[in-house]
Amino acid sequence: METINEGDAPALLTGELNLTQHPNGLMEFVLNRPKVLNALSVDQVACIGEYLWILDHKRGKECQAILMRGEGQKAFCAGGDVRRMAEGEAAYSVRFFSREYLMDYRTSQLKKPYVALWNGIVMGGGVGISVHGSYRIATEKTMLAMPEGNIGLFPDVGASHALAPLKGFGLYLGLTGARLNGADVLRHGLATHFVPSESVESLIQELREAPLGDCDVGAAHQAVKTLLAKYGKSLDEVAKTLPPSVDQEALSAVDQVMSPPSASLSEVMGRLRERIGSSQGQIKDFLQKAESAIRAKCPMSCVVWHRLLKEVTKPDGSVIDLADCLRFDFALAQAMTVHDSYNFREGVRAALIDKDQQPKWQPPTIEDMEHDTQRIDMLFQCPQGERLDDVVKM
Repeated sequence: METINEGDAPALLTGELNLTQHPNGLMEFVLNRPKVLNALSVDQVACIGEYLWILDHKRGKECQAILMRGEGQKAFCAGGDVRRMAEGEAAYSVRFFSREYLMDYRTSQLKKPYVALWNGIVMGGGVGISVHGSYRIATEKTMLAMPEGNIGLFPDVGASHALAPLKGFGLYLGLTGARLNGADVLRHGLATHFVPSESVESLIQELREAPLGDCDVGAAHQAVKTLLAKYGKSLDEVAKTLPPSVDQEALSAVDQVMSPPSASLSEVMGRLRERIGSSQGQIKDFLQKAESAIRAKCPMSCVVWHRLLKEVTKPDGSVIDLADCLRFDFALAQAMTVHDSYNFREGVRAALIDKDQQPKWQPPTIEDMEHDTQRIDMLFQCPQGERLDDVVKM
């Protein structure tokens, strides 16, 4: 096999990203920052985005399929480098988010098979680099979440495109930052396949050796599907040893509370409080935990997520295309990390720097935030910021 090291790719030179070309045409990307759970750096996202475009357009046999995985036993990818963003430098935020969102978009446009191995933690940017691709492989070690509300951000990286189709459950995931296991992500279509972790190394080795076709994209996809069928388990098989963390009764309660159209998040919270009052036992406990989780999150983050899902959902219930979702994300990300950044900086301080877990959000409640409609509008418009299409070519 040949290991590629390009002088114009800093992430390759520093070892943050390993890229290996296998003789059968598999290009294997390894996110190599295990000490920080493979969190993404700006050099990584720029390098990956560029290489994905180049590899998908190669006409020869050098690249027939792409594998993306994380180094180590704990994480696929736990997000982005938020400490650096919290410094509030506009140029850095523009560079990071524009390159990250371009990378995310390009995973959705790949014609060649793109296989992401979720054998561990998948959060934030780790969701973005994988969930829009053709094959997402969960295991019993998978833990997927979008916890950005803990640090005054919102579920970005096109998460609205992936979660809006889940209706009330999608709203719930973004508001609470709930952690999903491998059975959950398979059940809700976030993962396409489930492979037991004990079989992951064998799957990787067979991907490295399998005949992936002779410059035939269809044959490459079929080869990947054949291997995934060989190692994969159905949801019924998975559920015997790994029950979904959110059972059907809880899902029904979430849908009843969060699915009906709402003019405001305050109305959703009112319905949640009413349902808690009329519930008993495990469902009452589940809903109380959901309410507590939401109330602990940044109110700005929660209001933004609620409105974002409304913005990306068409009247017929379908979702706008991923590129448009990422355009919303880019405006919001700049607004919340640079131009109206108090909550983000405070969230990072409380969670990652002082670690007192006692952020002082401004405003302190969802209801107060929703009253400031001008501020919310400015977050979505971000008139001081750049436009995504002016920075990168989607």
